[in-house]
Amino acid sequence: MRTCYGAFLGSVLMCVTTASQAVTISVTDPTTVVLADTITNAGDYYSSTQETDTSSLLNISNLGASSVNWKIQARTSATGLAISVRRTGGGSGDGTITNGLDYVPLTASYTTLFCGSGTGNHTDIPLQFQIDNLDVSDGYSTNLTPLSLPVDYQIITTTTSQPTCN
Repeated sequence: MRTCYGAFLGSVLMCVTTASQAVTISVTDPTTVVLADTITNAGDYYSSTQETDTSSLLNISNLGASSVNWKIQARTSATGLAISVRRTGGGSGDGTITNGLDYVPLTASYTTLFCGSGTGNHTDIPLQFQIDNLDVSDGYSTNLTPLSLPVDYQIITTTTSQPTCN
């Protein structure tokens, strides 16, 4: 089993392993942030729940020629915000992806988002974020473009059995 770590967003995560190539995971920033409201003025009422568009993409590279089972996990260090994430599609590549179509709330501990199996690369898995308890004075909502949320990711891989995906 290999475990790899990385941070949100636009980062590349590399897993050091004795295999010929390291498994990598990357997550791109949303190109635009589509919110229920345009948040501009302190003192105005805005919905405290906002969603991003689905332009944030997760990519897994170098799974190898033999089938590999994997799971993607995430956590957040945000205080005062409730951040949830879901995948809105399957991306492209060999293999399958299970779970993760419903929003998964993130905490300070790693939480499984979804699992899969396959070979080679699995790319362009679209992610959408839901942000609750948003407030224009909290330090997060005043800088929504580009969106910058404190989320870390990890991938766990194994060639023996499918990791528990719950």
